[in-house]
Amino acid sequence: RRSGETLQPSSIRSKDLASLDVRVTSGGKVHDFVSTTLEALPRGEVRLSAVGAAVSKAVTVAEITKRRLAGLHQCTRIGLSEPGGSSAGCRQPIISITLSLAPLASDQPGY
Repeated sequence: RRSGETLQPSSIRSKDLASLDVRVTSGGKVHDFVSTTLEALPRGEVRLSAVGAAVSKAVTVAEITKRRLAGLHQCTRIGLSEPGGSSAGCRQPIISITLSLAPLASDQPGY
């Protein structure tokens, strides 16, 4: 793995190894995130998540992945983070994009 990737053993759900969480950061490289996502998709679904300035990078990763791998299903959830932490009441945008080769729940908003 390249140093720009933020995958850690804790990012893989212990109950379901067919799912992978990829945290997209503003410092990582789009190419690395796309490569990781493309490698993991044949094994199951991938959830890209990002906060703040990295939201646009997560969308870019999802769009490039969808262009390279036809037939992907996507479900997107967006929102604002809760106030607190080091930003003292500042709410930041958050996004979670689930990609899968198998159909996802089409009744979900954001499908």
